[in-house]
Parts: sequence; C-alpha cells; structure tokens
Amino acid sequence: MGQMDPNKLPKHFDMVTYWTSWTISLLVTASNGFLQLFSLDKNYFAYSMVVEQLKTEGWQFFGLSGKYEDYENHQQAYKVFSKSIESIKRKQVEQEFSNGKGDSKKKKFDFQGEMKKFSQEQQTKTIEHVVKQNIIEELQPKPPPITQVQEKVETVQEKVEDKN
Repeated sequence: MGQMDPNKLPKHFDMVTYWTSWTISLLVTASNGFLQLFSLDKNYFAYSMVVEQLKTEGWQFFGLSGKYEDYENHQQAYKVFSKSIESIKRKQVEQEFSNGKGDSKKKKFDFQGEMKKFSQEQQTKTIEHVVKQNIIEELQPKPPPITQVQEKVETVQEKVEDKN
C-alpha cells in the first residue's frame, strides 16, 4: 500500500517520468530567466502602485475629499488635481528610466563639496601640526638667553685673568 506496483505501470514509465520532469524544469528555468530579464515582477508592482495612486487621486477629486475638500467645486480644484496627476506620472517615468532605483538612492558626486571638505581636513591637519610643534617646543628645555651666556663667559674670563 502506498507504493506503485511496477507490474501495473505503463510501458516506459521511467522514461516518460524522466523527460516530463526534465521538460518542466526547463520551462521553469526559462520562465524565471524571462521574468528576470525584463524585470516583470518589479514592473508589475511599480505599475500597480501607480494605478492605485491615480485611482485614489481621482476618487478624492471626484468626491472633493482629502486635499480637495477646501474647494467648492471641481473647477477650482482642477489645477491641484492636474498637478498631482502629473507629479505621480513624472515619478513613475523617473523610476522607470532609472531602472527602478529612484533618485534618492544614488548619490551624485559633489565636486565642490568634496574639495571644501578636503581643504578643511588639510587646514585641520596643518593646525594640529603647528599645535604639536608648539607643545614640543614648550616641553623642551630652553637654552639660557645670550646675555646670561655672555655674562658667564665674562665672569670666567675675569677669573682666568685674575689667576694669571
């Protein structure tokens, strides 16, 4: 019970099973490749979102509700409605032509900003170097002023002369 009786199976059942499973596997692989190639799953969700946004905007305009509730009639609200529809459509087109990545995810290189940051880093490093040099100079013993050295030399010379 629960197992297939080999005597009751059709002739060449093992070959039919093999080629059927191989064909199904090939079809699944080809379908997946087709979906990945054209990004059909991503496009479907993106288009579905746009359609729902457009429907919501249309129903709000039709009922003068949501952001249109402050208007007395459809003629007054039409400019805001048109602007909203164009905004939704523009975002959809931008997303479609940027391969679904959107503007906010890819950061553009700001040359001026990078140069300013680099300049500030260099100034900071220079200031740190100068401060370190000043600290090192302060910590090192300073030689006596030249006048003290001259006085000692004169004192020593006088002692030498007195002994002579």
